[in-house]
Order: sequence, then structure tokens, then C-alpha cells
Amino acid sequence: GRSYLKFTFPYIKKQFTGKIEMVFDKIAPERQQMFRALLPELLNSLEAEIENENSPIWGFTPSPMAADEESSCSSSDSQVLSSQTVAQIIETVIEPSRQVGPTGLQNSA
Repeated sequence: GRSYLKFTFPYIKKQFTGKIEMVFDKIAPERQQMFRALLPELLNSLEAEIENENSPIWGFTPSPMAADEESSCSSSDSQVLSSQTVAQIIETVIEPSRQVGPTGLQNSA
């Protein structure tokens, strides 16, 4: 839980930032601007929340679903993303030819 996240987040932050820097030239220019503007602030804010003992992230307590509630949920109501899905999302953000929108469509043509 908490101790593990506090211990590992600096390493995760460094690896993530390094990965973005390695592929930065492959990212569309508008995405580069977004990453430059938002990523450091996001990671610093997340790190501050992890270090803050009174942060709301530590107050979250998931409640188990009853069997009847679980069966009544549609797939759009609750989704768990697999590692492969997360990797595909990151790949889409990083690889311009897979991006949706004018830039992505132009690159894939």
C-alpha cells in the first residue's frame, strides 16, 4: 500500500519521464507541448499527494460489491484495464500515426 507507493513512486516517475524523453521526437508537436506543460506539474502534484499523510487519496476505501450488484453492472459501468490495454493507450499517445484527429489522420494517410 502506502509505504510501497511512497518508496517506488520516485523511481516510477524517473522511468516514466525518461521513457517520454526517449520517444519525445516521435510525438506530434501539439502533444509535445501538452507533455511539456502538464506532465511535470502532474507528476509533482501526485508526488506531493503521496507524501501528504492527510491526502484524500489515502482515505479511499473501496467497498466490495454484492453478487447481485456485480451481475447487474454492464461492462461500461465498471472496467478494469489490463496491462496490455494501458500499453496500447500509451502507444497511441506516443505514436503519431495512431493518433485520432487531423494530425493523426494526416500521418496515417
